[in-house]
Amino acid sequence: MIISVIVSCFMIVGLVPCLGWLNWFTLSVGGVNLIISIIALLNAKTDKSRNMATIGLVVTGLACAIGFVRLLLGACIF
Repeated sequence: MIISVIVSCFMIVGLVPCLGWLNWFTLSVGGVNLIISIIALLNAKTDKSRNMATIGLVVTGLACAIGFVRLLLGACIF
């Protein structure tokens, strides 16, 4: 969940027009964090850890989606 908060902060900073390149960092770290969150969700023993993994998965997914859309609109993908 901590990494998802960091990825979200980089995504917010990446929305600034001159700092759109940070979205590449958001997508790369966010993709790794999505995999880690899925593994944590599958291995969760308690409800608290399951909730933390779910929150991390949702926040990282949203940050990656918004970062991807920002890259599409900024024409940095093609």
